[in-house]
Amino acid sequence: MKIEKDRVEILGGVRHGRTLGSPILLVVENKDFANWKERMAVEPGDDSAGGATRAVTRPRPGHADLAGALKYGHADVRNVL
Repeated sequence: MKIEKDRVEILGGVRHGRTLGSPILLVVENKDFANWKERMAVEPGDDSAGGATRAVTRPRPGHADLAGALKYGHADVRNVL
């Protein structure tokens, strides 16, 4: 498995390396988003683009995929991943 090399940016709640007692604001940019942008798009997709909108029908073992798909009636398990 390849580990992503994401970085955290601290935007609030810390000054000179110490917490201020207020909430800490951390931003982690998901660099892998570009790989999923087309498959998870809000707009309807085009199946001719290499199966970009092909449904995922096999839930992952040990996850709540099956329970979520059954509870909400999704044929595409990706909707509850």
